[in-house]
Parts: sequence; C-alpha cells; structure tokens
Amino acid sequence: MNIPLTDLVNFDFKLRKDDQQLYIYCRSGYRRTVALSILSLKGFKNICNIQGGYKALQNEEKENQ
Repeated sequence: MNIPLTDLVNFDFKLRKDDQQLYIYCRSGYRRTVALSILSLKGFKNICNIQGGYKALQNEEKENQ
C-alpha cells in the first residue's frame, strides 16, 4: 500500500497496529522521518524505517538480479 505523506495524517487505518510489519521509505529520508512519527503517534509498533530510501531499494534490487 502506498500512502502519500500528505494523506497519512487523515488516513483511516485498517491495519492491525501490533501484528503487522510496516515498511516506510521515501526518496531522501525527510518524509520517512515524519511518517515514522505520525505512525508512532497513531499507535503502530512494528515499523521498519528503510535506511537510504527508495534509491537504496532500487540499488539492492539491481544487485540481486
């Protein structure tokens, strides 16, 4: 599920807060940090903050092909 940061505050979460792992990332890191704060305030506990953002995911995918 892709949720833009501008929609995250008002998003009606249908995800379980304790059981599901959430992965958050953005291109540079700023929005990821804000998203982590919002999700934490909403009670989510299992949040994986992907270091390096979208570019790191792309690079890792290329390396694993």
